[in-house]
Amino acid sequence: MKTTSKFFISFLSLLMVLSLAFVPASQTAVIAVTGINSVSLTTLFSTIASAPVVNDSGSQLKSISVANVFDYPVVQQPSGNDGYISTSSKTLTQFAMASNYGSIGILAHNYLAGRYFSSLSSGNIIKVSFSDGSTKNYTISNIKKYQALSPIDPYSQFVDLDDSSTTISSTDLFMNTFGLGGALVLQTCISKNGNSSWGRLFVIAYAS
Repeated sequence: MKTTSKFFISFLSLLMVLSLAFVPASQTAVIAVTGINSVSLTTLFSTIASAPVVNDSGSQLKSISVANVFDYPVVQQPSGNDGYISTSSKTLTQFAMASNYGSIGILAHNYLAGRYFSSLSSGNIIKVSFSDGSTKNYTISNIKKYQALSPIDPYSQFVDLDDSSTTISSTDLFMNTFGLGGALVLQTCISKNGNSSWGRLFVIAYAS
């Protein structure tokens, strides 16, 4: 009887794991915390397969630069760890989950490499370099800012700072940024009122 009960419990546990593994990505989309009070998102993203950004010839993204602003290398997230963000002051991190939606997502802490994102503006050219020596230019078309109602919660609701009457879910915010196929999206946190993770900044650019 005990053996049967243990088998039944194990079977239910297996079914639960399998059901989580096949939940559509749109239901588990979250927004990384890129302030000082960062939290690990490893387990939150574990149901989404990681995939490095590559160009048409299959070369990985190597570096990103903006003239007279920054020129930093890009590191890949470890397999299965989509919450990883480099703690190097001069390194950007590719957001693997974004590549599943056809965009290039770049993460950086706002007290490290991400501190330069706020100085960017529409019309700026972002140069993306690949490991095979090829490059591709993107022109910034939009910059979005949001307040996170729960600053260190990746599932937080967000208030659009361009329209304070609009509050959206983390999933909707993800789809409005990283979910834009063909876009290059840089994300960092907005620091305010002594909270380094008060809000989120998204710089959205398209190939030019």
